[in-house]
Amino acid sequence: MAANPADDLTHFMRIGTEQADLLGRIRHWSNLKIAFDGNDIWVRDLSAEQLQSTDIRSIPSKKLYYQSGRNLFPEGSLLPETTVPTVLWTPIERGLPLQLPARTPIAAVTETIRIQLVPSEEEYEAFALLTDVTALEKYMHSAPAIRLQNLQWTLAGAHKALITGTPLLPLPGNVYWRRNNQLLPAGYDLEWQVLGDVINRRLDPDNDSWIVWDEPGSWFRVAKKDIKPLRTGSFRLSIETMKNPGL
Repeated sequence: MAANPADDLTHFMRIGTEQADLLGRIRHWSNLKIAFDGNDIWVRDLSAEQLQSTDIRSIPSKKLYYQSGRNLFPEGSLLPETTVPTVLWTPIERGLPLQLPARTPIAAVTETIRIQLVPSEEEYEAFALLTDVTALEKYMHSAPAIRLQNLQWTLAGAHKALITGTPLLPLPGNVYWRRNNQLLPAGYDLEWQVLGDVINRRLDPDNDSWIVWDEPGSWFRVAKKDIKPLRTGSFRLSIETMKNPGL
């Protein structure tokens, strides 16, 4: 039997987040990966056979693509429409809740699902570091200005400093990557990624804070207005003020 050329291609599907409940019918296809990008849901690694299935063909308003290099071409077209999105891919059975009832507001689902973090199968760029103030203070004594130019910082409690930006400093502490306004421990991700945007809106409705998670699933909030450029002079002033609040 002749090989189907379509089987050698990587196929993608894009739908709107309002159609998330329709993906329940393909959640058991273990070869698929899913990702969320604003108002879009992406599904990748569809086989040629799956593309022709009733489960896929019955999804309205979908867009199907095949990949060539970094470009995505609409199925049946020789002209690229977009590029492969830079998003966080996860197996579909983990990226979707087991049941996402139709016609139920997605925000309501968070009332009954406990937010948990699980080990991630993907690696992403580190964006933030939570370290001891004393370790950062020691580093700042000899830090070259060029090493600090892309970094911001703020105090996070009495003894911790949160540093954001890249490249991070070579200091001990907890490293985080970024999803929207959430800082997740490196190597971990939300168990139910489909709820990521909802969680972000619930915990940061004004879109003005970083939500910093730890591995057990607890979190704290850091106001973005409190994060300032990491510079030797202003850092020393902040530390002096912290140590001598009456000055």
